[in-house]
Amino acid sequence: MEQAFGRIKSYYPDFKPPRVVTLFSGLQNDVYVSDSLIVIALEAFVGPTAKFRPQQPEYILRRYEKESLVPTLIRLLSDSYAKSNPADGSLLADIVYFGKTFEFTQTMLPDVPAQRIIDYADTTYEQTWYAQDLVWAHFVDNQLLFEKNPRTKEKYIGERPVVSEIGPACPGRIGQWVGWRIVQAYRTENPKVSFVELMNNPDANQILQKSAYRGQMED
Repeated sequence: MEQAFGRIKSYYPDFKPPRVVTLFSGLQNDVYVSDSLIVIALEAFVGPTAKFRPQQPEYILRRYEKESLVPTLIRLLSDSYAKSNPADGSLLADIVYFGKTFEFTQTMLPDVPAQRIIDYADTTYEQTWYAQDLVWAHFVDNQLLFEKNPRTKEKYIGERPVVSEIGPACPGRIGQWVGWRIVQAYRTENPKVSFVELMNNPDANQILQKSAYRGQMED
């Protein structure tokens, strides 16, 4: 947390680190994050050796491990910095927003693996990486990027064990991951645009177009 706060301060000089409070809640809560206060229920993050764990499906429990705690907190804190357009209700706007939150987290925690930041198992992350052309083709072929139906969008950005519409091995929240790939590609294609400028840009369609991302892998 100290490292992440220091890096946030280097990008945003007006940043004031929130007060951090830890407690035991009897698994009634996990974390609370605001600009001024972070509350952590420690027992929620003991991990798989704990006798009692949060009542969550197995595919969600991975993020309730100590290695995921700080990335989770920084990603939640990133909401104040990842600007979006409230008038744009498209799936593209949603996934680019999520992509910004993951990129913010990775930038502030550069030593944390990407799969831990998005909380995909290592094998799941690798399989998704090598299948991203197929994932992208599904989004394009089904004209999903500008979809505004909440139920349809939830299939691709919500919590699910798999996104069966794409395939039995496609992990939930795949839209969030695609949004991160768009943001990563944007930074590669636009090296003169600063990190803060990217975070402040609310135009998801512009970010997509200038990213040149079409499902391709980067070295």
